[in-house]
This record gives sequence, C-alpha cells and structure tokens, in this order.
Amino acid sequence: MAWASAELGAGLSVTDLAIAIVQPGVDAKIATLFFPTGSQHVDIVSSIDHRIGDATSQTLVKTAAAGRGQGRYLGNIRIAAHAQHSDASLRDDALLLSKTAHIDSVPALEIAANDVKAYHGATVGALDDDSIFYMTSRGIDRDAAERMIALGFFEPAIDRFPTEALRDELRVALQAKVTA
Repeated sequence: MAWASAELGAGLSVTDLAIAIVQPGVDAKIATLFFPTGSQHVDIVSSIDHRIGDATSQTLVKTAAAGRGQGRYLGNIRIAAHAQHSDASLRDDALLLSKTAHIDSVPALEIAANDVKAYHGATVGALDDDSIFYMTSRGIDRDAAERMIALGFFEPAIDRFPTEALRDELRVALQAKVTA
C-alpha cells in the first residue's frame, strides 16, 4: 500500500489518514508534504496500527512554512502485543522560512510487542547557514541558494509520488510558493 499526498493551496486543510495492518507481509508506505504560506493552516494526522506482525510501514513527512503559515503534524505508530517482527518508521522534518511561520511536529510510538524494529524522529529548523555559505561561495546568489535548498528539502517525499508528471507538477507548485 502506498499513499502520497501534498497539501499546497488551501486556507485551511485537514487530513486524517488511518491504516490498519491486518495481514502479514504488508508493506505500507506514506509520503506527505505540506507548505502553508501567507495565513494558510494545514493539519495532518496519520495513524498506522500494526495489528499483526511480519509487516512493515514507513512514514515520511516533509513540511515547510513561510509568511504566517502554520502547520501541525501528528503521527502515531501502534504495534500490538501479538504483532511481533513488525518494522515501522516515522520521519518528520519541518523547515521554517520566516520568523512568523509555525509548525508543530508530534511523532509518537506505542509499542506493546518486544521483537520489533520501530523508530520515529522529527526536526524543525530554519535554512542552514553553512549550506547557504557553501552555495554563495560557489557564485550562487543568496536568494537562489535559499530557493534551491528549500526545494531540495522536499525531494525525498516527492520521489515517493507515483509518476514523473506528478512529481514535476509538485516541483512547479513548490517553486511558486518558495518564490512568492
């Protein structure tokens, strides 16, 4: 099962995704990205419930906010006591592109089994000054460097969308938001 979503243009957007793994051998992959700008607000909740073992799930979330954009990601992975040999991961990275932007990131694990692989991680931060310095020292102006870094930030999630045409459309939409 593969799920890919992008939230790029609503004043208020709310998504709630729940997956229950009830058969061994399932491989569930979630990729989502969102980018609120101006006064936009995005809330995304994902829940993956490993009810049986010998299954995998991977969740990747890439978010950015600019202007007064706000976002919130709540992600939860549950592994039942009898779901031995589950393999689950959740990664959420957020990029703040203005001082008034805000993103909450709340990943969580609930593990009742003892023979599993499971992890979650989250980062929230601004553009890296060292990366900007590196690019400007190679002759790229600062604004272009910031745009390139911000757009490159989304690539791991974009790569999980199913077609090249859709990936290209996302890149164009993200570029419009970064340059706005």
